[in-house]
Amino acid sequence: AVRKGEPIQLEDGTKFPTPKTVVLDGLSRLNTMLVDGKCALNNLSYADDLPKEARFRFWGTRLADVLTLTQQYASLPCNVVMTTWIDPKNDAEGKPSGVWLPDIGGKMDLLTAGIVGAALHCYGRAGKFYVRTKADAAYPWCGVRDKYDLQGEIDVTIEKDGKLPWEKIFGRAKDESSQTAES
Repeated sequence: AVRKGEPIQLEDGTKFPTPKTVVLDGLSRLNTMLVDGKCALNNLSYADDLPKEARFRFWGTRLADVLTLTQQYASLPCNVVMTTWIDPKNDAEGKPSGVWLPDIGGKMDLLTAGIVGAALHCYGRAGKFYVRTKADAAYPWCGVRDKYDLQGEIDVTIEKDGKLPWEKIFGRAKDESSQTAES
């Protein structure tokens, strides 16, 4: 219904307007749910219970499933927000490398950033809230498509001026950008 721009209708006939924003909160959990479901369908407790020759196919189909779901959500004709944790990576010796990736699962950690229009690292520090908009050594996946002139770190704390995070990042209010895009 969302893809077609139609209202969402429940089985009892209750209708909800087409959403302007869809939030998939917890992409890390989506990956885990897919793995758990695949294990259940194969009567396994863990993916490692598969014979070695079947594991590559198992993880390959899991990657394809997560990629398909991510692409389907990202292509909806509305704002789509996907959240996940970030995962500190280790070097070959098991020591922290200083690199942090989205914790989605396997190759999807970096693939997802290339699917979406904006891959932002959101964080708080000393009572303020920020978004990282550009890649660096620690966060190589950050970026905003077609907005290469943004500052690397933007304070999105809502202050007395009433500017919301969208306006602070993109320089205009969300409603203005929607009207411009529709014109």
